[in-house]
Parts: sequence; structure tokens; C-alpha cells
Amino acid sequence: MHVNPLKYMICKWVYGYSVPMDVVRSLNLLAGKTLYVVGSGFGETSIMACRETEARVKGFEIHPTLVKLGNKRVEKKGLQEKVSIHDVAQFFQSDCLDCDAVLLESVLNFMENPGQVVSKTAECLSRGGRVGVVELVWTTSPTDELVERFKTMLETHTVPKTGGEWKQLFVEKRFSVVVEKYRKLGLFRKFVQDVSEAPAATFINLFKTFKSVLSSEESREALREFRLFYRYFGDRLVAGCYVLERS
Repeated sequence: MHVNPLKYMICKWVYGYSVPMDVVRSLNLLAGKTLYVVGSGFGETSIMACRETEARVKGFEIHPTLVKLGNKRVEKKGLQEKVSIHDVAQFFQSDCLDCDAVLLESVLNFMENPGQVVSKTAECLSRGGRVGVVELVWTTSPTDELVERFKTMLETHTVPKTGGEWKQLFVEKRFSVVVEKYRKLGLFRKFVQDVSEAPAATFINLFKTFKSVLSSEESREALREFRLFYRYFGDRLVAGCYVLERS
């Protein structure tokens, strides 16, 4: 599967840290339990979830570059004993998976068969385990033009679903939706959410971003596309937050 890591990460950058962390808090994890994060990106959510819950976190990521960067970030934080990031292929290839909760963060939209991911997730769970999902959701059924614009901008063959379509998929895979929330997108809203959830990380990352933008045309292009995403989709997409249990 070909995924441009910068394009892929846009779907995680358009909402604040508090969005996935609100879902993590609804998974009822206890210290020492195990959380799988599918779509772990640079590892920020995995690290924050570990510190919040004191659970062991195993991340799975689509792009090899992000796997390496995620593990470097984990090592820098001194959390190698509690957090690790792996290629998503390991999530599918393992015959014996066992965890207490799973978080699917902005990854289903990039999978050719999202239903397969949800089915595999069900196999991972211990009895009574919960699944958290964060995905972009259309506020209304999109036009063909919007669909094509999304595919072009994100370099993907798949697109978000409406809330009803996501819930239908979960029910088909024998999950019930016990929590359903929708969070609006917006640059200022994201900044406020990030500062409230992780002020130190927010300002450190902002400094790194500005430094990178000043020195790299690639970073400037990524920032332009990030802003364009809000322009085209900010009022048409929301961050859907779901918590699932086996029916």
C-alpha cells in the first residue's frame, strides 16, 4: 500500500490532541493493561495514552518512515519498556493477538478494506475490551467534486464516510456504538485543544514547525496543503469519535 506520510498525517493534524485522548479515556484502561493504537503516526498519541493510563501501548503504523520516527520519539522519552511502534502488517499477520483495548486513529480512511481492520480488531480484544475510533466524517453526503478533491489532495483512493455509514460498518462487524461524538475542525480550535491537553508538546512542536518551514520548501508546501485542507473541508468534515463494544 502506497501512502504519502505527509498527506496521511494531515488527517491527524487537523484536530487537537484532546480528540483522541477523550476517546482513550472512554476505553476504561487500567494501569498495566495493554492498548493497541492502529494508526500511531509519529507516536504522540501512544506516548500520551501511556502516560495518562499507565498502560502498555503497542502502536501499528502504515508507513515505515513513521514507524522509525515513532520509535525514536519513544526512545527519546525513555518509554521503550512501555511503548513500541510496529509496521501495520504485524497487526494482520499475527495469529494470536490479545489486548485490553484498541484505538483506531485516522487510519480506516486510508485502508482499502476498512471492514477487514475492524474485523481483525475484534480478534485482538480480551473479553469486555473496548475499541475507540477517531475518523474524519462528512457532515453531509459529499459531491463528486469534493470526493475527487479529497483523493487528489491526500493522494488516496479512499475517502471518509458519513456518520451513518461508519456506524453501519461497525454494526455489520458485530459492534455496538456506546459513545458517539463529533468534534468540529478548525485551526484555532485545534490550537486551543492542543494547548489544553499538552501545552509543552504543543509549543515545542510549533517551534519545530516554524524552524522547518523557514528552511525547507517541502515543509512550506506541507503547511500550505494543511491550510488548504481547512479551506476546502473545514466545514464539510468533522472528527468522529466512537467507542465500540462487542454486541
